[in-house]
Amino acid sequence: MMSAALAPLLALLLLVFSLWRRRSLSIHSAKCSAAQGSSVKGETGTASPAQTRTDDAAAANVFAQQYPGYGYDGKLKAMQCDFAHLPRDEVYLDHAGATLCSASQVRSHADAILASTLGNPHSRNKAGQRTALVMRRTRELVLQHVNANERDYAVVFTSGCTGALQMLAQHFRWTPGKSVLGYSLCNHNSV
Repeated sequence: MMSAALAPLLALLLLVFSLWRRRSLSIHSAKCSAAQGSSVKGETGTASPAQTRTDDAAAANVFAQQYPGYGYDGKLKAMQCDFAHLPRDEVYLDHAGATLCSASQVRSHADAILASTLGNPHSRNKAGQRTALVMRRTRELVLQHVNANERDYAVVFTSGCTGALQMLAQHFRWTPGKSVLGYSLCNHNSV
């Protein structure tokens, strides 16, 4: 449970982040749009897009001079451009439940889907065999990533965290009086 003293601090942090993100996304959306050759639409009652870009560029230059190491050698700017399609007036913080897709991820998956026919991995047809191979290779990569081996561990794909927890609860060898399921109070409401 969150401490009563932390709640106002968290609310303030979210407000500051939300305001910073709105301004930051307007800067980067303009830069990304300019780089992609499209126009930036102005909003009624605000400065013109050209004026906003000039002001934002000046502020970005001052910031860059004060914090020369910021931006991870341009990687942060590229990441912001990759998420420029998201609504500018929203802040999404539920990445543990379901994170948002970047434009490059969507393009990469679309390219992969269009390049090869995939099907039911339990079927013996070519599409199913290709899918089974992709799944097998993905399991191997997951095991390598966590430095585990197939002899001692299995990678099981589920629809999400709720499905994984349900599978664990149904198949774990619970011992009355000894087995305990512990979780924090800030878990998802499905736990």
